[in-house]
Amino acid sequence: MAQTGFTPISNYYSATATNVPTAGNLVAGELAINTADGKLFYKDSSGVVQTIASKAGNINVSSFSGGTTGLTPNTATTGVVTLAGTLAAANGGTGLTSPGTSGNVLTSNGSAWVSSAPSGGGFSGATINAVGSSAITLTNTSTQYQVTQINSVANSIVNLPNATTLSTKGFAPYVIENRNPIGTNLSIKDSAGTIVGYIPAGYVGLVSLSDNSTSAGSWNVEQVQPQTFFNWDTASYSSNAQTGDTYLGMVGLSSTLFVRFRVSGLNIYSQACTISGSTITFGSTTSFALSANSTLVSFQALRLSNTAYVLKYSSTKGGSCCTIVAQNSFRTCTVAGTTITQGTASNGGLPQTSGTSNAPIAASINGVIARLSDTVFALVYNTSSTDSYVTPLNFSGSLACQIVSVSGTTQTVGTAVNLGTSTYTQPTSIVGLSSTSLFVAYGQSASAGSTLGRSKMNVVTIAGTVPTWGTSVSIESADVPAFLNSWAMLDGAVAPSATQVIFNTGYNVSEATVSVTTPTYDSTPANSVIYPIYLSTSTKAYGTGGQYLNIQTGGFVLTTNGINVIQTGTPSNVTPQTPLGAQPTTAYVGVYSTLIGTNTIMLGNTL
Repeated sequence: MAQTGFTPISNYYSATATNVPTAGNLVAGELAINTADGKLFYKDSSGVVQTIASKAGNINVSSFSGGTTGLTPNTATTGVVTLAGTLAAANGGTGLTSPGTSGNVLTSNGSAWVSSAPSGGGFSGATINAVGSSAITLTNTSTQYQVTQINSVANSIVNLPNATTLSTKGFAPYVIENRNPIGTNLSIKDSAGTIVGYIPAGYVGLVSLSDNSTSAGSWNVEQVQPQTFFNWDTASYSSNAQTGDTYLGMVGLSSTLFVRFRVSGLNIYSQACTISGSTITFGSTTSFALSANSTLVSFQALRLSNTAYVLKYSSTKGGSCCTIVAQNSFRTCTVAGTTITQGTASNGGLPQTSGTSNAPIAASINGVIARLSDTVFALVYNTSSTDSYVTPLNFSGSLACQIVSVSGTTQTVGTAVNLGTSTYTQPTSIVGLSSTSLFVAYGQSASAGSTLGRSKMNVVTIAGTVPTWGTSVSIESADVPAFLNSWAMLDGAVAPSATQVIFNTGYNVSEATVSVTTPTYDSTPANSVIYPIYLSTSTKAYGTGGQYLNIQTGGFVLTTNGINVIQTGTPSNVTPQTPLGAQPTTAYVGVYSTLIGTNTIMLGNTL
């Protein structure tokens, strides 16, 4: 209220909320007030009504622009302003409308941010590409380890993805293994179709990206030949053998116990050895004799359990009137401490042959055994005992399987079950997949005396001591001559799992997967044979002759030459030899070396 005696001055006003004076209500410089909103207005010299004050301080903007940010306001003048859009990289944003695939990382290609699969942040997995004649095209979501098996010369190619979708940081985006069945180099091409490198058959290539600013990118392909590093433990060096004896091998029963074998004259000697740290303790020697005038022809030692093993052996001897007699036997032995108890030999259904032809010689290398459990093993052989061919592959008998159960050293041999239409056959490698399943690889001649034939696979199911043959699957699509070497490659198989088998066909290394009773041929990673001895818990199998098989996730790499075994710590007075056997559940390996004609034992481990 105005004071007495004074005339009140009232500005142009409105008591209605949100009312704003118009240019016609005011003259330049005149004020107006909204008493409901608490806003003060004036008319500028251009005739525009402006807001100069507000009790809430929420003066509406006259205009708004996102500039170069990439953001756009929903209104440029009044009300609540909402920004939308993608913040540009130049203003601190990513320039991306979405984060991309789950697991992607944000990287810069020098001019923009890119959401791409991580490279080097961790192993993304492995893919075994099936055998086929087509080239392989990778994407930024392909697994890091790629196994290729392209059986076409023209299409032996891997096409790399758009480089801008990958990172140049960390480990190589791809590790490519060329498991080529026909021995062809693998061409690596960028997304523009230019060859950036080659990977020879049997090699692994580290494919790294150095520049991803263009779709073609700049790639490097480094060829790597797989190698095994082996270190000798010189503190375990021990010499405990007879000069002049023939060393037969060894079998690992546990991490602290192995048995070694040798032959001298007619006697086969066994000796249990224990391991404690770097110390090897040799037990007393046990032996059994072959028949008079016999010569040992083949020998196989098979681990059954931590305290039991099986010996399968054969020999020939001269008979009356220039005849030759072949003897085929197997026996179970047990070990307590370092004391060996040898069971009674059995023949099962193994042919026992005599004659003046080659039949006894061939029969003496007939048959192979495989472990199914601690107390059960399988015996597979050809039933013929009358054929005169020098190799058992041309035997006219059937392929037979017998299951042998063991109690102590007592063997109970089940009834032989023959595989139908399996004449002119011989097993090349067998391995137990489980206590009720047996994988059998065998060669089969086209006819008696034929130089042609095929390698085949079969899965045998076992119920008690009764085997049931499955349906055989051929590896080759047509008869080939190379399989004729198969008869000499017995016991060349390992099973990393109940569904994966790596085995010898007799002229190469092959891999197969098993679904119940159906084997499927996967690949031929090496055109040479191996002799796998034991698959360790660290997923490595060792072979003799300087050949090592390294099982990896999703596949395996095979080294085929002794020079690829890098050995360290070898004593100066010991001739380096390759490991001959592996102890279960431990990195230590029992080995055989040579010291001026004297057999020695040392321990070692892979690095």
